Amino acid sequence: MPTRHRVWQMLAWATFAAVLGSSAAAQTASSDPSGLVWTFDTLRPAVSTADGRFSLVLRARMQVDGASYDKDSPPEFTSAGMIRRAYLGVEGRAFRDLSYEYRMDFGGRRFGFDRPIVNLARIAWNLQDVAGADSLVRINGGLIKPIYTYYDAVSSASLPFIERASVVNVATAAYGGATQRPGVELTFQKSGNVRGGDNFVASAALTGSESSPTNHHNDATQIVGRLVYYWPLNESSAIQLGGSASQIVRIGSQHNFTLQDFPEVRAGADRLVTTGAIPAEGGDALGVELVSNIRNVYVAGEYYGFTVKRDCASCDADRRANFSGWYVEASWIVTGESKAYQPRATNSSMATYESPHVMRPLSLKGGGWGAWEVVTRYSDLDLNWHEGAPGTPCPGAFAGCIRGGEQKIWALGLNWYLNDNLRVLLDYMAIRIDRLDAAGLPSVRPFSAIATRLQFTN
Repeated sequence: MPTRHRVWQMLAWATFAAVLGSSAAAQTASSDPSGLVWTFDTLRPAVSTADGRFSLVLRARMQVDGASYDKDSPPEFTSAGMIRRAYLGVEGRAFRDLSYEYRMDFGGRRFGFDRPIVNLARIAWNLQDVAGADSLVRINGGLIKPIYTYYDAVSSASLPFIERASVVNVATAAYGGATQRPGVELTFQKSGNVRGGDNFVASAALTGSESSPTNHHNDATQIVGRLVYYWPLNESSAIQLGGSASQIVRIGSQHNFTLQDFPEVRAGADRLVTTGAIPAEGGDALGVELVSNIRNVYVAGEYYGFTVKRDCASCDADRRANFSGWYVEASWIVTGESKAYQPRATNSSMATYESPHVMRPLSLKGGGWGAWEVVTRYSDLDLNWHEGAPGTPCPGAFAGCIRGGEQKIWALGLNWYLNDNLRVLLDYMAIRIDRLDAAGLPSVRPFSAIATRLQFTN
């Protein structure tokens, strides 16, 4: 594992190289005698036929993370760096109504490239205006990322913080969302339902187990879905209400279910809240979302309740173990840019806000310093169930006591958008874990962390 000095040195050199090579997004287009149209918009190579029936786009994303922890952090936490994501893939259209996406991920938990995995491999049939003007019906299948929860629908390239809130990670990883899910999905989207600019999205998917070599906890089949409505208040403000749900229809052969997550940082970290493997017959998740913006200020929050239907001979009459979590966050783009709302998207990022278009990109020749954003978030994930009083032993394994822990995190972040392709994130987190061990004693002291990310995306 690299030393702290080397981690920050590598990140500093990477940032310096990015600044030297950065430039304002450029758009060029040309055609050849065959009728193909070539473009290079925001460093995104693309080719399409003149009639738009076929297209192919090369996509890439690199996220280099580093983290440092204070002296009160758990002993297994070490200041470290990692390649959080390293995506390389293609997407496009065929016969106009078919869209496709194939993506490999070379990222891993250590600082360097891990063995690549197939992150997405899907094809979709897009039927436009079949339910009225400005409507879309999409049938999506393959190795998909279903439209489930607001925060998971937001692209990892547009996250206001380095990591999503833990409650969303639990909802997706344990209940059928996230990436690398074999499945099929049906989505309906329509704008202009009641007034101009409004947006309605309803989506449902049948998904299988996460096809990851590191996932051995939640082998299941799920039905997941999201329902949202977006209402514009005026030209620069809006509010969106919605909800997501999941029902586990089949538990795998191991009949075990685990809810767990990292403390909203990955580099050099480990999971501090976990239910352990719960013998289970099924489960469900239900949540609500609220997102709003006033010009360049954004507020978002979600609440989720989780249920695991336990399967054990020693269970008491209450066989359903219940857990919950929530977060609320706010964002202020100091330089005045606005995040663009996406009523529809070719991927899973429907009804979400994406990163702002930088009005004045960084230039070493003068003229711009990019865009700056200040963000803050509070999150609470409670994986305790009948945990009992401090100083007392847990009364029987999973008979009526699950001490998964409660995780509370205050976070403050500063994001620098050098241009539309490059971004630097800096997060500070105050982390508190309230978890009792088998003897009823606290297991983790409060601690803090500083994390950073250098991101390139096209």
